[in-house]
Amino acid sequence: LLRMLELMPSFQIVIQAGEATITSCQGIVQTLLAVMYIYSVTGALLFGGVINQDPESPTYNPVKDSLFGANSYYPNNFNDIPSGMVCLLEILVVNNWFVITSGFSAASGCWLARSFFISFYVIGVPICLNCVIASIVSTFDAARQEVEAQRSMEQEGTEPTPARSLAAKEAAQE
Repeated sequence: LLRMLELMPSFQIVIQAGEATITSCQGIVQTLLAVMYIYSVTGALLFGGVINQDPESPTYNPVKDSLFGANSYYPNNFNDIPSGMVCLLEILVVNNWFVITSGFSAASGCWLARSFFISFYVIGVPICLNCVIASIVSTFDAARQEVEAQRSMEQEGTEPTPARSLAAKEAAQE
């Protein structure tokens, strides 16, 4: 099945772009993961244990009465670092971040929760995530141009020379 897909020109673009994207986005993705890890650790220190379903907890009723509790977002918490990373990923993809923020604001009862989530949103979405997406789109466009150049050379009956291949690779890296 994969061999048949490799014969399709559009799938060749996807394969080449996927390979190039992995190498070109590596640094940006590592930076994004580092930012998420720092925020997850900070969130665990600030908000660890405030989101729970224990009726004896002092934060239970405020959280239950918020949008967070009404929508049963209890698994989205900073009780441990992996849960914090998932919570931050949801904010990164702009998935009801206001609901998540409302729960932590209700639990902590202060401006710190809103500041925490807004600062992550500003750093994570417009800066880091957009860089990742821009790099992916740029890599796919370069791969598409390279495949089209190879097709036009094949139609003309010319073989790609090392200089042409090198120029195409340099264009893909830019």
